[in-house]
Amino acid sequence: MTAFAFNAFLAGGSYFIATVTYFYVDARLYLPIFFLVVALAVLPAEGAVSQVLKLRFSPSMVGVLTVFLLTCIGYPSQSGFQPQRNRSQVWDVTMTLTKNASILAPSSVSGPIGTTAR
Repeated sequence: MTAFAFNAFLAGGSYFIATVTYFYVDARLYLPIFFLVVALAVLPAEGAVSQVLKLRFSPSMVGVLTVFLLTCIGYPSQSGFQPQRNRSQVWDVTMTLTKNASILAPSSVSGPIGTTAR
């Protein structure tokens, strides 16, 4: 049994035991299933990357890598105030950081708060 299979059974088993023993729904009960779903989402991408490294290309592999990469950069996204369609979350973060660069830059405060060095 591989480590992934063991962890998958462990996550499923702990989810089943927790749902049977609790009388109310708690968000923490879904955490093991969330870990399992993330691991399952990475499996096709891992297989596609291994095929690329072996220089074997197929249409399904290109599709899997495209969907995985677009998901990682957050495309498509509806973001911003007055949401706009077909945006990338990575692009939004980059534009926000460059626009607010003066806020993020370290200041030249050397004395008590509110006094600047001369």
